[in-house]
Amino acid sequence: MKTLPKGWTEATLGQVIEGFETGRSIQAAGTPAGPNEFGVLKISAVTWGRFQPEENKALFSIDKPRPHETVKSGDLLISRANTTTLIGAPVLVERDYDHLMLPDKILRVLYKAELVDPRYLVQALRSPIARTYIEANATGTSESMRNLSQVKLKKIPILLAPLSEQKRIADKLDRLIARADVCKERLDRIPKILNYFRQAVLEAATSGDLSAEWREAKKIEDGFQSFEIDESDSFSTYQFPSSWQAVRLSDIASIQGGVTKDLKKQSHLHPEIPYLRVANVQRGFLNLKEIKSIRIPPEKLESLLLRTGDILFNEGGDIDKLGRGWVWNDELPVCTYQNHVFRARLLNPKFEPRYVSWYGNSRGHIYFLSNGKQTTNLASINKSVLSSLPVAVPPPEEQVEIVRRIESLFSLADALDAKYTIFRAQVNQLIPSLISKAFSGNFVPQNSSDEPAKELLDRTIGANQIQRPGLITTKPTRRTPLDAALGETLLDVIGKIPKDGLTFEELSNLAARDYETIKEELFKLLAMKDPAIQQFFDTKTKTMKFRQVQG
Repeated sequence: MKTLPKGWTEATLGQVIEGFETGRSIQAAGTPAGPNEFGVLKISAVTWGRFQPEENKALFSIDKPRPHETVKSGDLLISRANTTTLIGAPVLVERDYDHLMLPDKILRVLYKAELVDPRYLVQALRSPIARTYIEANATGTSESMRNLSQVKLKKIPILLAPLSEQKRIADKLDRLIARADVCKERLDRIPKILNYFRQAVLEAATSGDLSAEWREAKKIEDGFQSFEIDESDSFSTYQFPSSWQAVRLSDIASIQGGVTKDLKKQSHLHPEIPYLRVANVQRGFLNLKEIKSIRIPPEKLESLLLRTGDILFNEGGDIDKLGRGWVWNDELPVCTYQNHVFRARLLNPKFEPRYVSWYGNSRGHIYFLSNGKQTTNLASINKSVLSSLPVAVPPPEEQVEIVRRIESLFSLADALDAKYTIFRAQVNQLIPSLISKAFSGNFVPQNSSDEPAKELLDRTIGANQIQRPGLITTKPTRRTPLDAALGETLLDVIGKIPKDGLTFEELSNLAARDYETIKEELFKLLAMKDPAIQQFFDTKTKTMKFRQVQG
């Protein structure tokens, strides 16, 4: 451990909190709660940096949160179960959510406001020293679901700055993280903008707009025509240059399905050939990272092998896969394709297969959606639908020019995409870097008049021991039943609570009972049908308190 900044001290989470509160493990629906429904939070609601209340599951009508289980403004929540990188993720809740309840896997941290600023504590739990401990001490056999007990959570190391310095650190982090979030938000618009750009390029390419200047330079007489061979809504208003030809795909290409992987008909004597599946045939490129193979009888091999310039179309799957494809360019010495992929081989060797493929990936996708077979989230086309695809075909020389312009513009978009990836990675590292620097001691100016954190910590711990003498050594032999006898115990104390409320520590001191006992009694009181006490967040003191229910 490096030398601590002046006035700082090492502490544990258990030293700066009263304890934890949590909810129940409860059955719920698979959908989020509606406007008039109660919901239970999912652990995904507690992520790095921001509480996400929409991550919840609707409770069934017979269930509703108990008062102490609802999410309140000022709650510091932490996950006790999640993946290795997300377990122990803390967030601070900014407003009340009376319709949402805590599950058993999310804990409310009852922090001591006289010792720690909750905003500072959130960042302290995200600091390298805390994260190293959390990830090392999480248990579980599955990497996707690790667990951390309350005992281990209390031992999380915290670098504690003087309280006034904590507030300065939290204020500065709030400002800088907000700016980083704005930067991320703006950066994340770029992929969508680039996607729109690529779509606009293809739309211009297949309508003749992209090559209009080229035709003018070639003195090609220009005019526009519409598809007369197709009556579908997707092509009824589609216009293209009069110098282009309106055809169906089967007019310019031979179309064939691929090989069926029938293991019963395969023989070890047949040659083993690599083959393309739907996953390999992407929109505008081929993904050849994982190629499987199949055995094919020698007499069928020649007709099923791919040749340079063959255009591949996917039969379907989910909506995005419908009709997507690209051109085979002899990436492997020999290769075939499965029956869920169609091959279109152009009849005119002067035609540019990349133009036809880009056409299929843009105008064609619209046509396939209108004419293919669709069920819930799934779609497919057959050979007949693919054969009938209307295609506006420019002269061969213009096809080449269109492809050149598409690829030039797409290269520009790809370069911007690559820069976005680099910048996004840098921004992702910005917040962890800020948090790391915040706990270095030179993030904000120090003030010699600030009370050292160790003195404040020792004084607070000492005060608790003086005010509550016997709590460590004295243990009640029998707990008082909470029904009628409570009127002589905690309910008497409730009548003494001032209007501005009491913290848990103040209430427990007034009641003169140990932490676990008063916590159990409080929970039972809060869960009553007409509770005499309620929990709330005091915005002035920035702490959780309890007060009488008036009336």
